Amino acid sequence: MAAADAQTILGAFDNATFRKDGVTSTLSRREGGYFVRTDGPDRVLREFRIAYTFGATPLQQYLVKFPRGRYQVPSIAWDLYPGEMIDHREPLRWTGPGEQAGMSMQA
Repeated sequence: MAAADAQTILGAFDNATFRKDGVTSTLSRREGGYFVRTDGPDRVLREFRIAYTFGATPLQQYLVKFPRGRYQVPSIAWDLYPGEMIDHREPLRWTGPGEQAGMSMQA
């Protein structure tokens, strides 16, 4: 696990877009930061800043900071839930209780 920066991010954050489970997500970078625009816990598209990264080839995941010091891992990663529909009501969705790390981290 490391802070998200040019040396640690392996994914293509050059306004790359993809569609999964009816949601179009965009990976971008600007002003030294990395961002994902995807649906939040209420299925509304929002932009989330990538705070940390962990893993390496062929799987790398990202952590975004939520209110009150909570961090979550979006479902945007290589080979995560291949072919399985995980919508906004599912406990296994990245914003759901089944994916919470159960701890707060301070950046």
